[in-house]
Order: sequence, then C-alpha cells, then structure tokens
Amino acid sequence: MLSLSLKNEIENFTYPPVFIPDPPTLKNYVHVFTENSMGLYFWNSVVVSGGATLIALLVGVPAGYGIARLNAQKLTVLILIARMTPALSYLIPLFTVFQFLGLNNTLTALVITHLVITVPIVVYIMAGYFETLPKELEEAALIDGGSAWTLFRYVALPLARPGIVVGTILAFIFSWNNFVFGAVLAGRATRHAARSRLQCADVRAARVGTACGGSDRRHTAGADPHGVHPEGNRRRIDGRRRQRAHKKTTNMLRGIHPLLGPELLATLAEMGHGDELAIVDANFPAASVGRRVIEVRGAGSPAVLAAVLTLFPVDTSVVPAVVTMEVVDDPDAVPEPVADFAAAMSDQGLGDCEIGRLERQAFYIRAQAAFAIVRTGELRPYGNVLLIKGVINRYEPGTG
Repeated sequence: MLSLSLKNEIENFTYPPVFIPDPPTLKNYVHVFTENSMGLYFWNSVVVSGGATLIALLVGVPAGYGIARLNAQKLTVLILIARMTPALSYLIPLFTVFQFLGLNNTLTALVITHLVITVPIVVYIMAGYFETLPKELEEAALIDGGSAWTLFRYVALPLARPGIVVGTILAFIFSWNNFVFGAVLAGRATRHAARSRLQCADVRAARVGTACGGSDRRHTAGADPHGVHPEGNRRRIDGRRRQRAHKKTTNMLRGIHPLLGPELLATLAEMGHGDELAIVDANFPAASVGRRVIEVRGAGSPAVLAAVLTLFPVDTSVVPAVVTMEVVDDPDAVPEPVADFAAAMSDQGLGDCEIGRLERQAFYIRAQAAFAIVRTGELRPYGNVLLIKGVINRYEPGTG
C-alpha cells in the first residue's frame, strides 16, 4: 500500500510491477487532503466510533456483569444472535425512524446505529470475562457489608480491566471499519473515512469498489437491460442513418486529429457534462448494446482514445472518470490495451486521473447507457474504455 501511494498511475499499471517508485511522488497525498476533506472525514470517524464505543462500555460492562452473575445463558445467546445479524437488517427501520425524527445526515444518527455493532461485542466479551473471575472475592466483600454496587465497582470492575481493554479495541475497530451505515445515513458534512476510502484509498482496490458501486445514479438510470425500449430503438436507427450519411466524409479542418471524423466530432460536441462515451474493440457487441454507434475501423482503441482526448474534457471530479473492463477470472491483470490507455492519458496531462475497472457484464450495462459507442479496429482483447465528460470553463485558442 505504501508503494502504491507513492507511485503515479502509469507505474501502477506497469508490468512487471514496480515496487520502488522512481521517482516517488506525494501528489496522491496532496490530492487526498486538499480535494476530499479527509481531515473532516477522519474526525467524523473518530467521533462516531469513539462515541459508539464509549456508550457501549457504559451499557455493556454492567450488562455483562449482570449476565455472568445471574447465569443468564438465554440472554447471552440473544446477544450473540444480535451480533451475528447482518447490519442491513437494522438499516431500513433505523432509516425510517431517523427520517421521522429529522436525524438523517447527522453524527447522532450514525452513533446510534453503530451501537448495533459495539454493544453486542462489549456485552459478549465482558460476560465471558466476568464468568472467569472468582466469586469468592465478591462473597468476602458481601460478608463485610458491601452492596451490589460496591461489589461491581470496587471488586469486579478493577479485575476486569484487561477484558474492558479488549472489548474497547474490538468495538472501536469494528465500528471504524463499518461502511454500510455511513453510506446510507451520512451526508456530505457527516461522511466518514470508511466511506471516503472508496475515492482515495488504494488505487487498485478502492477505485474498483467505486466503479462497481457507482457513485452517480446516472450510470444505471434509464438503461433498458434487454435493449427493446422503443425510444432506444428509434435512437439506434437514427444514429445508424447518420453513420451511413457520413461514412464517406473526411475531415478537412486544421488542428483536428485525422481519426476524428465528422460524425465523431458532432457526437463529442453534442455530449454534455456527465455524459459517457465508450471506446471499444472490434469484438465488442456495439450494435446490440449501443444506442449510437460510430465506426473507426482504421485504428486501435488507444489511438482513438488519444485522438478523443485532444478535444474531450474528462470529468476529474468523478472518481473514477475513466473505466476499463477487467479480465475475466483475473481481475488484477493489466491487459496491453489498458496500459496503452494509461500512456495516452498521461500524454494528455491526465496521468493522475484514476482508471477504474468493471466486471464485463457491468461494463456492458454502462456502455448501454452511454451517449455513444465508438467501435474501433482493435483486435487485442479488453481494448474497451469508458469516459465521463467534464466541463470547459474558458476558450483556449489553438496555436496553429
């Protein structure tokens, strides 16, 4: 992880892997702390996990002592079942209650939900630990006139410090690593580190999670899984008619890459902020998946990507804004076209832009919802890449 954090995107895709960065870069750390409010996310995690752990200790330690001394085995089983129950089982009722109370997007709601994690851990650990303590010490204190509170406070509690330390550590770790509650209940101001790790952690793991999870609903909204929607069919027919009309037209403009024909130029111009463009290889089922297909048969996918990037602004505010198709049965492999994609992006000043990966069927779904698909003559497998369009805030005249 340390090596990955000190390397740029090109070195992360290099095969064989580069273990010692040359030269190392701190741009990844600068990006994390300047553009992702990591300080706020870290503090929110400390508040939520620390608060949930503290409350769990206040409730769980006395509860564990009572269960141990009363030999309440059935209650112990109930606590164990609560610990084994998936967190998603609590999510919907808690979300409904917090929405009614107006507590959504607050740290208070997160602390309360994390009690589902921390309290069972502390109770179960402390109940087992108190059972190991000799009862004779408490009986002696009871003979000397001690009350139930005295037995707990001055006899059992000091002896249980090792168990309290273990319960505190485990409860804090499990609370810190929880993602589900924060992903649903946390807003922008209450987001914590576990959720933000999808955007700024390990470039080979976190960006895949973000790509598969989908950070923007537009990636899947409106996509027809069977491709039989009448509006989609109409768009496909219109797109193919325009394709035939421009098929023999060549580009005769200065400063325009020769691979950017009139139809592709018009498509790039029509796309708006957030629209997606898929550049695929010759084996990709573009005609059956895409609603607008543009043929660029005379070049490979990396060459077409390099040409598109001369005009196409990538939305770097979305992580990842560039997505490729992962290798079946070997998700960690880096195919040759993907390495060429990274090199083309680096040539256009996008070396720091993260490249995500999607499972093949998930990539098909994203491509189906894309604004257009550019099919190339690339014959190497996995020569597929998907871009999200950004914005242009000023006019920059060409030098030619």
